[in-house]
Amino acid sequence: ISLADTILRQEPTHAVARMRSLSAHGGRAQAYESLGKWTEAVKDWDQVVELDKGPRAWPRRVGRALALARAGDHVRAVGAAHDQEGEPKVNLEGLYSIACVYALSVEPAKADATLPASERDAVAERNAGWAVALLQKLQDKGYFKDAENAKYLATDVDLHVLHGRADFQRLLHRVTPGKT
Repeated sequence: ISLADTILRQEPTHAVARMRSLSAHGGRAQAYESLGKWTEAVKDWDQVVELDKGPRAWPRRVGRALALARAGDHVRAVGAAHDQEGEPKVNLEGLYSIACVYALSVEPAKADATLPASERDAVAERNAGWAVALLQKLQDKGYFKDAENAKYLATDVDLHVLHGRADFQRLLHRVTPGKT
């Protein structure tokens, strides 16, 4: 990483150094994620997003948003999720991951000491509402007709915070009738 980054500082357009740095930072971000070191992973994802200016950069941007949410940085996570939700190239799996970003941002918003206590629940509720609304859009697009996707909706730990919500329960009932 340091060698590729050094070359890039000297020659910012060096294509091989850019690809090596992008791959190395991406690999390290994933390694940190596997260890649950989300803050460290975010630093590498930031580098990956900075380096990847290609037409299929959205998976890396969504990966960064997930890492931000898991690191507890709900403000940046939700901002990144909004940016990618409006990106036309993001596929249905990407939109599902964005819904997970919103859901993962609920608890950090409730615990955010930088927000006035009176706003924490409102921000958390807004994040949860965005998650369910996006999942409902996915339902409308037929995403949950796939049995594996439907099963994952019911069991995905990233969405656990939504399980007590009436709107999520209605969605779950539509997706898996008789199994909720």
